[in-house]
Amino acid sequence: MRARRIKKHNASLVQSTQEHKKSSPVPWGKIIYLTIILFLLFKVASWIYRNSLYIEGTGFISSRESFVETQFPGTIVKINCSINDFVQRGDPLIYLGGYGFGADNFFYSPGSQSGLRRRLVEAENELKILKKEISLLEDELRQRRREKKRAMKLLQASAISRSQYNLISGKVQTTGKQLILLRTKAKAAQRLINTLFADVNNATGAGNGYHFKRVLPDTIKIWPEDRVLRAPISGKVTAVVQNIGEVVTPGEAVVKIAAMENFFIKAFFNVAAEGAFEIGDQVRIRFENGKRSLGVIQKIYIAADATPHVYRGQFAAPQNMIVAEIKPANNRPNNHILAMKVKVYVKRPLF
Repeated sequence: MRARRIKKHNASLVQSTQEHKKSSPVPWGKIIYLTIILFLLFKVASWIYRNSLYIEGTGFISSRESFVETQFPGTIVKINCSINDFVQRGDPLIYLGGYGFGADNFFYSPGSQSGLRRRLVEAENELKILKKEISLLEDELRQRRREKKRAMKLLQASAISRSQYNLISGKVQTTGKQLILLRTKAKAAQRLINTLFADVNNATGAGNGYHFKRVLPDTIKIWPEDRVLRAPISGKVTAVVQNIGEVVTPGEAVVKIAAMENFFIKAFFNVAAEGAFEIGDQVRIRFENGKRSLGVIQKIYIAADATPHVYRGQFAAPQNMIVAEIKPANNRPNNHILAMKVKVYVKRPLF
């Protein structure tokens, strides 16, 4: 009986042990911990691999750009393009009005009238400020010229050196150039005032009360060619600076177009990478959207890049960078990726 009880007890112990082994939970904690460790080891190994074999730079996709500029003053009445549109050379993009049509053919809405008056007041205030600055600068120039005459007499008497005289003479030239620049700005401001004043007269005299309408290019047979701004190149519209109803002056940019067939990557490297790569070297490119490509360095130069302190409104010296312009292997970037950030990897020389 005793032996039977002992055998039964041992059997129950073995069975309980087997059931305990079967019901033991999976060690998920250890698995997750090991996974994190392996992931960190992989990242560290990748970082060591990249930094030991490659020089890394950060850049963005860029392109040669062209601006659509106005040749004559006028008011924008129609815009045929928007950002990210592809245009061909010669396509009409902007239609101007306000001049060359007469008061009977072109009218303004009440909203555009108030905008014209506001622009006119701003231009008149700017002209007043410029005239005041010109007056002060003219007084300063007369004073510096008198100082130059006295310095000439002192130089002839050997009381001052030639370098001291040249310093005073240089100040006279600098002040004269500043005065010429201000006078040029004042003339441009006066032309703008004349333009806006004519537009205001047309706007207030053409509507006969509050019955306003706007003549668009679609409503007449022939729109004057000098009032149409066309695309100078084929490419992609990256910016439309002005809006319908705004007054533009000669030489003012309205639309910016990027030539997509000539796009390139502008990459920035630390100055420590100077001399580590040359024009014609092949590089690896990784785009922000995950795509990869090869490229060839076409141009290398040094430039200054603003530090983050500048963007935070703090004063900080710019950081010198090595800039490389790279031509990717693919023909053109995808839609909407102009200015996309990229990573560029240049293989380090082994010897």
